[in-house]
Amino acid sequence: MQKVKFFFLCLAVHLLATFTQAQTLIPYRKDTLWGFSDAQKKIVIPLQYKTAFPFQDGKALVVTWQDHLQQVDTSGKVLKQLELSYVQYKHGFIVYEQKDKKGLLDLTGKIILKPIYNNVEILSRERFRVTNQQNREGIINAQLDTLRAFKPAPMLTRLDMMPSCNDKPCLMADFSEDMAPIRYQSKTGYINHRDELVIPYKYDIAESFSGGLARVTRFVPVYPEEYNKPPSYDASGNRVMDAKQAAIDFKEGYINKQGKEFFE
Repeated sequence: MQKVKFFFLCLAVHLLATFTQAQTLIPYRKDTLWGFSDAQKKIVIPLQYKTAFPFQDGKALVVTWQDHLQQVDTSGKVLKQLELSYVQYKHGFIVYEQKDKKGLLDLTGKIILKPIYNNVEILSRERFRVTNQQNREGIINAQLDTLRAFKPAPMLTRLDMMPSCNDKPCLMADFSEDMAPIRYQSKTGYINHRDELVIPYKYDIAESFSGGLARVTRFVPVYPEEYNKPPSYDASGNRVMDAKQAAIDFKEGYINKQGKEFFE
């Protein structure tokens, strides 16, 4: 009887340790490689993925350099190879492709929309724009309720431009975990429910918080000499970004509610 009790005690300790580690592991990006770090930015799972997503119940989804989705545990061991190709991430959901059709899954790997659509766009956590096999476009939710009636899809690709919000700040999404992304003069930060700016306006793209983390992107100009083109200067000696010479790179990763960045 004592051995049985000891076994279950050890099992409980192991499960608690695994859960605690999963709670503290954070997707970490350096240059083009993703892995996972602890809260102090110490790398725990090596930087090796094309992209990575937060842990859910001790499991996390990652994308290989062949665009395949995998599910890994807190040691980095592959638990499941999903026969799906990664397309896009937004608002806590992943658009995937299978046999030339697109669907949607959440970060636990659960299928939200089956791969039966010509196209899937994530508008928010509750709204998805889809194009069906008859090439008709509509907006649905995760329960497959039609929120906007289907009609023939537009011939041209829709460009969803990010608002600049130059005159006054504008909220970019609903509050989640007492935080909401807010945009002003073409940059995005975060406010709390007291309308206090907690994280300054410095990101070009900012997602809602979930599990204490938010995915953000900052565009970074690449100056001409960095790719072997001569730089340009104005009369005052300031470097000028010529559209024909300049390029744009980006830094993407996760931040916590204190604004700590887990990317470099």
